[in-house]
Amino acid sequence: VRSGRDIFDSVMIMIPDSYSQNFKYYQNRTMNKKMRNYFVYHENFIEPWDGPAALVYTEGEFVGAKMDRNGLRPLRYTITKDGLVIMASEAGIIDVDDDNLVLHHHMKSEEIFGVSLTDGAIMKNKEIKIREASKKPYGQLLKNNLHVLKRENSSEEFGIFGLPADGFDKRLRIAFGWSKEDLTKFLIPMSTNSREPLGSMGDDTPLAAISQTDRRFYDYFKQWFAQVTNPPIDSIRERSVMSLYKYLGSEDNLLSIAPTFNGAIRITSPVLSPNEVLELYGYHEWFAHKKIICHYKISGSLSSKLRRINHDSVQAVQNGAKIIFLSDEGLKRGTLPVPMPLVVSSVHHYLVEKKLRSKVSIICITGDVVEDHHIAVLIALGASAVYPYMAYELIREHFRGSDWPEKMSNYRYALEKGLLKIMSKMGISTISSYHGSMLMHSLCLGPKISKTYFPSIPSQLGGIELEHVHDSLLQRYHSAFEKGKDVLVEKGLYRFRKHGEQHGFSPAIFKNIQSEAAGKQPVKSSAANNPVYIRDFLTITSKRIPIDIEMVEPTGSLLKRFGSGGISFGAISEVSHRELARGFTLAGARSNTGEGGELEDRYSVSNPDKNVNSYIKQIASGRFGVNVEYLAAAREIQIKMAQGAKPGEGGQLPGFKVSNLIASARSASPGMPLISPPPHHDIYSIEDIKQLIYDLKVVNPRAKVSVKLVAQPGIGTIASGVVKAGADIVLISGADGGTGASPLGSIKHTGFPWEYGLAEAHQTLHANGLRDRVTLRVDGGIKWARDIIIATILGAEEFDFGTAALVAMGCVMARQCHLNTCPAGIATNDEKFMKKFKGKAENVSNYLEKITQELRLELSQMGYIHLQSIIGRTDLLKINSTYKRYLKGRGLNFDILLNKSAKKGLPLQSDMKVKYTDVRQKKTIDEEIIDEIRSDLLTHGHAVVYKNIQNTDRAIGTRISGEIAFLFGRNNFKGSIQCRLFGAAGQSFGAFLSKGIELRLKGIANDYVGKGMSSGLITIRMPEMIRRQDKDHTVIGNVALYGATGGEVFIAGRGGERFAVRNSGASGIVEGIGNHGCEYMTQGTIIILGQIGKNFGAGMTGGIAYVYSKNKRLENYINADFVNEVDLGIKDQNLVLRFIRNHIFHTDSSMGKRIVDNWDHELQFFKKLKPTALDIVDLDDIYNLHVADRINVMLNE
Repeated sequence: VRSGRDIFDSVMIMIPDSYSQNFKYYQNRTMNKKMRNYFVYHENFIEPWDGPAALVYTEGEFVGAKMDRNGLRPLRYTITKDGLVIMASEAGIIDVDDDNLVLHHHMKSEEIFGVSLTDGAIMKNKEIKIREASKKPYGQLLKNNLHVLKRENSSEEFGIFGLPADGFDKRLRIAFGWSKEDLTKFLIPMSTNSREPLGSMGDDTPLAAISQTDRRFYDYFKQWFAQVTNPPIDSIRERSVMSLYKYLGSEDNLLSIAPTFNGAIRITSPVLSPNEVLELYGYHEWFAHKKIICHYKISGSLSSKLRRINHDSVQAVQNGAKIIFLSDEGLKRGTLPVPMPLVVSSVHHYLVEKKLRSKVSIICITGDVVEDHHIAVLIALGASAVYPYMAYELIREHFRGSDWPEKMSNYRYALEKGLLKIMSKMGISTISSYHGSMLMHSLCLGPKISKTYFPSIPSQLGGIELEHVHDSLLQRYHSAFEKGKDVLVEKGLYRFRKHGEQHGFSPAIFKNIQSEAAGKQPVKSSAANNPVYIRDFLTITSKRIPIDIEMVEPTGSLLKRFGSGGISFGAISEVSHRELARGFTLAGARSNTGEGGELEDRYSVSNPDKNVNSYIKQIASGRFGVNVEYLAAAREIQIKMAQGAKPGEGGQLPGFKVSNLIASARSASPGMPLISPPPHHDIYSIEDIKQLIYDLKVVNPRAKVSVKLVAQPGIGTIASGVVKAGADIVLISGADGGTGASPLGSIKHTGFPWEYGLAEAHQTLHANGLRDRVTLRVDGGIKWARDIIIATILGAEEFDFGTAALVAMGCVMARQCHLNTCPAGIATNDEKFMKKFKGKAENVSNYLEKITQELRLELSQMGYIHLQSIIGRTDLLKINSTYKRYLKGRGLNFDILLNKSAKKGLPLQSDMKVKYTDVRQKKTIDEEIIDEIRSDLLTHGHAVVYKNIQNTDRAIGTRISGEIAFLFGRNNFKGSIQCRLFGAAGQSFGAFLSKGIELRLKGIANDYVGKGMSSGLITIRMPEMIRRQDKDHTVIGNVALYGATGGEVFIAGRGGERFAVRNSGASGIVEGIGNHGCEYMTQGTIIILGQIGKNFGAGMTGGIAYVYSKNKRLENYINADFVNEVDLGIKDQNLVLRFIRNHIFHTDSSMGKRIVDNWDHELQFFKKLKPTALDIVDLDDIYNLHVADRINVMLNE
């Protein structure tokens, strides 16, 4: 702005639109092109700020507001007749008289708004953007200065990749560290299926620095992921906001207002083909480049080589190079390849230091890239593009007799898809924002190498230095060139192999667990017992005299600290899920539903077998199985923010796995795929999770609320925020936790060990005076009493078992859960395999009781009576002397975990928790209503209540619903409670509403209207004076009907973003919505009488939507991958007409009246939006499945 740039211009450059979608604003193609040219031109100035952001700004002349490209922040404004604009994240912060109101509106994603402070003029989205896009001839500037490297078909892109007559030199693969698994687990599946390979059961192998097996340099980096403070993005369903476009060449001067764009090349993605590399080489005359070889002699110095590369890079830029190719091609005997991440980061930071970085792009031509994680590491460290030539070599060789160019194209597509997902885990939507971001954690890189070559990435736990890297390269060299090995070997990184990598759940270990579960003696193993986890390097010490085991606290007391990991019904069969819950209950420990919910009979008020009613009810992003009775039956409600094996990601249960029982538990239809979004759509910030915790404590005040987080650096800060938001329990989940299905790259390359996350969380909470307010829980590969002792010393009070509990029931770690072919009959919903399940609840309870016996023995030997006494006592841990030399040799330092500065550790002073409650002067609206209608409620009577409300009144109707569900169940209340409300409703109006409750609001509401509603009725309308003005008012906020499973909603006005996201059964009408409507919907009927935003129906696999639109073509707004636009049949017409008549009855809607009065004419403007998933489902099969299930119940089979 100080450079002379217009304030709106500056903001539009900083938070640009996803310009591929700009047709939503403009009707004529000329304006579309102008807008596109404007955004493309400025992409070379600065990477987009992805947000989430609702930005309000001023430079003294104008006040403006701008939303991020994905609309992840609420921003509402009201315009009054007396010249006031009221803008805030919530509506209703200032009372406005009905006769003074001009408009209520919500800001949509990418929208911009302005007010002139000089003349009071209001400038809206279209006006501002057209003005800015028309200021300069951006189209001509692009035509003169931008060259687009167009992507051709697979034959032209990859057909030039030749196969030498005598084949490729296979020794080079060994020299670069390739293994058989790289080929079989990644290259072949990715080339065949065009997607990331999947795995299951998590990662139970050692960290790269601990491993005895040769590991790639990339394995020392872990991907960042968002949890709580900002949301991840769905890179598949919200692909329209994602971009892999990258600009090569020098970046333009952001402070210059004159058109100075002096040339760039745009590539479609950072994964290059042979043809694209040759084209870039061919531009040398007008787009100079320099190729630098990244080999060094065996007898040479790695640090000297890096200095030479840095020097050559600076010289190249000074000589006018716009691209530097860093290449490790042509490796020969006597030379070693420098790991490409080391080179890229070294050059990037050196050019930054010399103030030359923005003048040049770095492209890697490398033989050590296999998977998407490797690409992501290079991009995050500063590379603009990557050419994985050796991966192409192996594909060329393997598929020599088939369409290998197509296979190479498939492989590239899979890399790009994976790269988008990695970016989206952090909420980043464009590759230019990820480029050079350093959004990688290093794990076990030493302080010297980190400070010199990765100064922006802190060193965690010490680790390897350059000499270790050199030694590793030397070992590979000797295998390749001295021993002449050219056959790829299987290292056992993804499944146990006899002479391969160590595994925490090796056959010897899981057989021991199963022996204990069966009440037998553990089998002694002769296998080497090398360290796998950080805890394996630690030893427990105590200066106390051992005590008699009878003095130690009893088994029952310890078992109360144990719980089940969140294993979902769907990931495992219903029978095994039920037995698992029963096993934990029999032992006196906590059972957990996982994110798939559980069958209604298990938690119903009429169920006599309370052993199968899970203690913990999990609530995840998909809200599967969540309804008011489910929550009311919980003793603890767990908010799953992330999963150890795939944090930052959602999930998908394919249609063939969605059986009748799963569909019933998840409020879906059998055979339909079910999608879990990456984020909770009601949690984009700490403030949002505070709201959800409030909602859950309102619906069930008897239950504690826990929040599941995944370990990574910074988790202490997140945990502190979560505790301040009201969580009773924080679960720290380790990266080695299990999973039913996850991309292999996520299993291996995200998350930290729980030892790290637990230690940081405990220490940070203690430092902030919050530790006595929360219970710390831990999970991830815990299986022995010793694990529990170490976790306790690091700060944990409770412990969850996931994989070990499944092993106790018979799991043999076949790692084929994702294939639905579990040989133990546990992780499958295929009847053929389910018959193999032999596990019993007693196996689980036997195992847990055995653990507590061992735990009591450990405590007695330490001289402690209570486990509570050693929580946080890190002075009781030290490094095992057996491994001191090994750790020193690898540069590892665990002092940060052992908290050496605290001589007696950071113990808890009491097992009691401090609880801070709001001192309220008056009761909540629901409490007032309950007091008034208590007798009616208990006797299934009928009541009508009138209340004035304001936007500080949150979760109205939720407490009443929870009370009804707890007393009578979800659908057993026979009375009716009608609440007539006036004013502005706060967040979560009508959340988890139950049968028999009507909320009739005359006024406006905020976000999350009808969230999780199970039944009941919500109607919202403006006062009659405003309704008669027939203006386009926004009357509710974002994310309405999120996870709703029933009920009806009638809204006489517009809704915000993501209306009916994950709707699983509610029906309703609204008069226009924002973007991403009906996202992930699986059941229900939604009618929109007005405009819809972009990306409608993304991820929608069930339910039906009807849209009334006169002016806009729906195909521009729907996600055609998931929904089809069809005409209404007679049945549809009757249904829509009935709904609109009901809408008029409930809201007196003027729009509804106009449509009904002219029905024969208005009918032509309706379209039915039907999920494409319905076209591939055999309805006869679904019917037969239903019939078979019912007959089995009747016959008691």
